[in-house]
Amino acid sequence: MSKDSPPSAEALAASWTNVRFSEDTAISSAMQATVTAFKKSFGKKVFFKSFNLAAPDPAFDWYLTRNRFHEMGFFEKFWRAPGVTEAFPFKLAELDYSDMYVFEWGSAYTLAGMWAWALDIGGANSAYHEKPLTIKALTDAAAAALIQDKYDETFVIECNLAWNDFFWGDALDKTWIIINLATRKLHVLMISDVD
Repeated sequence: MSKDSPPSAEALAASWTNVRFSEDTAISSAMQATVTAFKKSFGKKVFFKSFNLAAPDPAFDWYLTRNRFHEMGFFEKFWRAPGVTEAFPFKLAELDYSDMYVFEWGSAYTLAGMWAWALDIGGANSAYHEKPLTIKALTDAAAAALIQDKYDETFVIECNLAWNDFFWGDALDKTWIIINLATRKLHVLMISDVD
């Protein structure tokens, strides 16, 4: 395999068999504060988890470092991988997870702003009422804790669909997946409103 050519299908399949993931239960105080704010705004329909990505693997990392998550089947296979399913107990919807419109590219540069927007509009029964600058400071700190100044190695993927049975199927079904290759962490935040 040359440096620029993709690994063979066999090598990628072997990677998915061999790589291991685990839940990371450590959460920064800034992220915990933001999760708490989301829970005040959206009630029980908030889910946040972090996972340790597998140790570097040539085929697996060839795709990760080139933003080719869709091609490697990442968004379907990751949630069903050992070490993930125990912490992510939701049933996946019947969707084409390789479709670029199911999980779409976001930006590490705008992540905090998107979180601030969601908190500012709030859920239908929101009990979270803060000034916009307070919200923005909160989400800036949370995003910074996950990105750790590694903007060039952090990928943000967003989804506005009910892609698993956590969601109500509401207009404000929202997922943010943050993959930091420098720290080899994946973080997922999901929110869903009641109506």
